[in-house]
Amino acid sequence: MTTPLQFKSGQFYGDVHHGARGSIFDIRRLKATRGDDEVQTHRHDDAHFVFVLSGTYISSALHAQWAHGAKLGDGGFGRQ
Repeated sequence: MTTPLQFKSGQFYGDVHHGARGSIFDIRRLKATRGDDEVQTHRHDDAHFVFVLSGTYISSALHAQWAHGAKLGDGGFGRQ
């Protein structure tokens, strides 16, 4: 098995279009820059929340919870 990529705080697949940063919370609007077949297995240092504004979000994240079209991801869990 290949070692997953480790994404640091704030690192995602995508280009930032808008954003704001606070002392304990960041919010960003990202546009995906890779197709689902190009996303490698990876982990995130931080927990994050994904709210899809258009298109489809595909995840095979471990322990992901889905609620009303939003995706909650715990930091440290791998996904592809």
